[in-house]
Amino acid sequence: MRFIGRNFDDEAVQSGMKYWPFELIKDKNGKLKVEVEYKGKKKALFPEQILAMMLTNMKQTAGTYLDTTVTDAVITVPTYFNLVQRRAVKDSAAIAGLCVKRVLNQESAAALTHFFVNDRQLKKVRHIIAYFKTVVLDICLRWWKNREASR
Repeated sequence: MRFIGRNFDDEAVQSGMKYWPFELIKDKNGKLKVEVEYKGKKKALFPEQILAMMLTNMKQTAGTYLDTTVTDAVITVPTYFNLVQRRAVKDSAAIAGLCVKRVLNQESAAALTHFFVNDRQLKKVRHIIAYFKTVVLDICLRWWKNREASR
């Protein structure tokens, strides 16, 4: 999702288009849309919408696994993400019904920072942490109980 929060004419988008296996199109306001085929029909979606769908799925999967409703998230993004891109990630999480507690740069920082911030409430804390790397979206579900982390 390296193009989330960027405009179609952005230099990084234009240089990367030749490597991506999907079509990017420009909407009437110059914003970037991804052309996808869904149920036999072509649709153009904003990257934020696609990320919101992914986060919704992650939220539902985590909720089923934990047998609870997941409402909060710690999200890490690549260091090179600018403020607009970070805001777009937070907006996507909000669309997915998640309250973003932190948007951080590194995977380990997301887990450790949230762990220490909530130290007083640590009797039984469960988190879903989404790692947005350069190309791949890694998902990690962590469960802390009595200060021990498990995957």
